Amino acid sequence: MESSVPVTSNHRRRLQQGPDVLFCYGTLQFDAVLEALLGRIPERTSAEAPGWRAAALEGRVYPGLVQAVGGSAAGVLMTDLRGR
Repeated sequence: MESSVPVTSNHRRRLQQGPDVLFCYGTLQFDAVLEALLGRIPERTSAEAPGWRAAALEGRVYPGLVQAVGGSAAGVLMTDLRGR
């Protein structure tokens, strides 16, 4: 993976990335999970979401992102999601 790329909550910036780019965190960063879900491993770059953190969600087995002043959620920015 390459150097960290900040991800912002700014809607315009997200749209400029393109529709085939997705910020993922948690288990969606694991090769085995991606292979099971997509049948392949998309290109990824290390990324972070400043102002957010991963947190346990009541009644859920997976974490969610919640706003956190001074926090930063680590993850990956996936590209080439349109498939092959």
